Amino acid sequence: GCQTKKDVPPVLTVSAAECIATPVLDSSVPMTFDGKKKSTQSLEISASSSCLTDTQGRRRLFRLLRLPGGDIPYTVSVASLAHGYTVFAPHFMLLNARGETVREIDPQTLMFRSGSLTGIFRPRAGERYLLIVSNPDAVGKRFSRTVENMTATMVAAGGAFFHIYSGDDTTNSFVYSHAGEIVITVYPVPTS
Repeated sequence: GCQTKKDVPPVLTVSAAECIATPVLDSSVPMTFDGKKKSTQSLEISASSSCLTDTQGRRRLFRLLRLPGGDIPYTVSVASLAHGYTVFAPHFMLLNARGETVREIDPQTLMFRSGSLTGIFRPRAGERYLLIVSNPDAVGKRFSRTVENMTATMVAAGGAFFHIYSGDDTTNSFVYSHAGEIVITVYPVPTS
């Protein structure tokens, strides 16, 4: 189902923060990965997080991560968790060693998986950093998700067995926010 945590009011504006034009690479959070088993870390993006100003002057909260180095292939999953009715509105950019954007993950390609808004990608050669920023185009927008719950019960009647199916639908309403919780997971790529 779609489990949510405590209600957290959405952060709809980033006005009090002092913003910078480009992230400081030395302040990046390293992502750990040994090449054999998945590695997971959780990050909070809050009203007190660092702020970027984009080319249109819009303010965006962000976190910067340094991707694992080496030649071992891996996949990255970035999930925005729901807190009550609030979901962080993510936009992902991959940067090179100089901090220049080399690729963006289109927010339209993100999908809800296990109740979290998730993007999955494989880093390419030259992509050294993952920049997670709030998406001002989505912040404040409302959306709903319907989750179906189905159960099957086996019943014996007159020497025969039958399945009886029952279930219900739950609709949850959410609003996109500049702030929220992000879970980043690095998975090894299967070799066989």
